[in-house]
Amino acid sequence: MLIIPAILEKTFSQAKDKITKLSPYFSRFQIDIADGKAVSNKTLETAEFKTEKFPNLTFDFHLMVKNPEKELEALERKRNINLAFIDIKSAKEEFFKTYYPFEIGITLNPEDKPEELVQKSFFQRINHVLVMTVNPGFQGSPFLPEMLPKIKTLRGLGFKGKIYLDGGINDKTIKYIKPHKDSIYALCIGSYLTKAQNPKNAKDVLNKSLSIEQV
Repeated sequence: MLIIPAILEKTFSQAKDKITKLSPYFSRFQIDIADGKAVSNKTLETAEFKTEKFPNLTFDFHLMVKNPEKELEALERKRNINLAFIDIKSAKEEFFKTYYPFEIGITLNPEDKPEELVQKSFFQRINHVLVMTVNPGFQGSPFLPEMLPKIKTLRGLGFKGKIYLDGGINDKTIKYIKPHKDSIYALCIGSYLTKAQNPKNAKDVLNKSLSIEQV
């Protein structure tokens, strides 16, 4: 299981500071992009994030935006991008028919049901699903353990790809996740890591709690 720091900031300078602090301990990061429409918060835009400043790192992008086309176009011009997550309500079949130099994943927010995913014409093309365990938009929101059954539901519906969890994950809430760890590919973790005085210790606490190996 991977631990991926999630970076949600209003400026590139702020994001750079957080990544610089954490990069001795992590090589893959998630950049959260919010447009102030899909969620009430507004962050830096995708085009403002300079991946070339971090040649030894790789990035996922969580696009909390109503119209992701512009963000996807911006990502095409960047380096070291693994993956872009799009809310299920904003996803279109054309995204999965278009060639991008990165993969497209789907986000299930708290109000979204896994059954909605199966009904999509592009369901068989989806290899990555991000299950939100908070109401999205701001870091530090309370963890929602009632979202965890979605993991079992996704597997029961035939989803064989990678499942990511995002939101409210820390040394206190990790106990809720442990029973599901064999079905989870990665944990995307924001404020618990970005605000930690000792990020290595924070990472080690999570690894020990789950007995997982950090890659």
